[in-house]
Amino acid sequence: MTLAELIVVFALMCILLLSVYSVYLIFFTSINYDTERYLISGQVSYALSDMKVRCLSASVIAGDSRFDSEGESLEVLNFNGENDIYNITPDDLSDNEDYSYYVRENGDLIMEEGSGKTEVLVEGKYKPEVSFQYTKGNEPNFITVTVRATGTKSFGKDVPEVEKTEGIRFWFTDAVR
Repeated sequence: MTLAELIVVFALMCILLLSVYSVYLIFFTSINYDTERYLISGQVSYALSDMKVRCLSASVIAGDSRFDSEGESLEVLNFNGENDIYNITPDDLSDNEDYSYYVRENGDLIMEEGSGKTEVLVEGKYKPEVSFQYTKGNEPNFITVTVRATGTKSFGKDVPEVEKTEGIRFWFTDAVR
């Protein structure tokens, strides 16, 4: 083999290795992006389903979480509801608990019970946002909740962002003043 042949073989091997590495890099970057989007979507869905289940049994909505009849948007929802969401007793408030949904200073979207127990619904690294809205003309016991979260991984110029909106109905109280 001559030196020229060795240089050509070496150049071809470098091109082949760079091609394989590029495909590998694109493939695994795409997997990381899709995995993070899936995780964010799961946390946002869990947060909304937790809110829907607990709000069904709400007997009193705190004054700062009530809506004007003209409609507005709130970032915190405070209410008093059943401690055992599978045993609803609307006339017996002794077995109730205070609940709050909001984004904490560290960025976590949490559900906080009056007893001090907190549950992280969406991790702060995903920069969650929550808003509770009442739309004028809807029933006074129906609100919509929007939860948005943004990922940390990117694929090209895209960063995974998930936004979901759900309607929540209160059975034993009205959300409007």
